[in-house]
Amino acid sequence: MIVISVVNRKGGVGKTTTVFNVSYALGKKNIRTLAVDFDPQASLTSILGLDPEELERAIDVPILSEVGVPQGEVSLRDVIVKTDMGFDLAPSRDQLELANILLTSKIGRKLVLKKKLSEVASDYDVGIIDCQTSISLLTINALAASDYVLIPVELAYLSIQGLNVLMNIILEVKQNVNPNLKILGILPTKYGDCQDVVFI
Repeated sequence: MIVISVVNRKGGVGKTTTVFNVSYALGKKNIRTLAVDFDPQASLTSILGLDPEELERAIDVPILSEVGVPQGEVSLRDVIVKTDMGFDLAPSRDQLELANILLTSKIGRKLVLKKKLSEVASDYDVGIIDCQTSISLLTINALAASDYVLIPVELAYLSIQGLNVLMNIILEVKQNVNPNLKILGILPTKYGDCQDVVFI
């Protein structure tokens, strides 16, 4: 399974929309695709018609089981749901924020998601992770588990300006955690809203 993280430190740039559309396009080509909602805000889960508050279990369950919170014998495969969009979803809910906090005390805390994704690696051709806006341990976990990073960037000055910090974070993860991490590309978004953008 090739794993792609969709990451940006700035909100509202189209991360979730990108994950949804790329997953849909891959599914239409019969590429076995798993979309991973790794954001406690659970936007991807919501737009796929699921109510995060009504989910009995979501991706937080197998993650929390790794940090010592009793969850029973639940693997990542147990929380994945099929959608009618041609791809599968590992849904999220706000309990994932607890995992973000508890991961700080775990040895190997940056590799928990990678371990969980390995459980389903033979089931899919591509995994696409919708990351939260902040560069948290959840986001670092996503980068550590990924082969590629896709960066949606709104065509606005502040969004473009913030790329330098994000690139440095990606480089640090590559140097210290995941030497195989590569940048798949920078995806311009909200092109229709673009006014006078100066590229330097």
